Amino acid sequence: STSTSTSTSTSTTNHPPTILGLDPSINMINVGKQKISQKQLSHLITLDIGDARNLANLPTNTYHAVTMSFGIRNVPERSQVLCEIHRVLLLDHHHNNHNHHNHHNHNNHNNHNHH
Repeated sequence: STSTSTSTSTSTTNHPPTILGLDPSINMINVGKQKISQKQLSHLITLDIGDARNLANLPTNTYHAVTMSFGIRNVPERSQVLCEIHRVLLLDHHHNNHNHHNHHNHNNHNNHNHH
């Protein structure tokens, strides 16, 4: 499994969402690519080497969803990871995402500088 996966889709088309999976381990990427190929999902899922603490190669305000499962427990810089995830998330004001933003600010994350 990948440590961080991001997905994006456009609401103006009927295309299914695409998924980008990131992991710092080439071995995990290769295992994932085999599974994706076996399930014939290569047209929807891309896997690449990546570090959730630094998603500089991903554009800001782009992805509809970002998930990170158990990999977060292995990262001492959790605030840095959460700020990077927040940075790449699409700020879609049409879908009432301000509740997520208020929740994020309410949790007293004073150590992040993602702007």
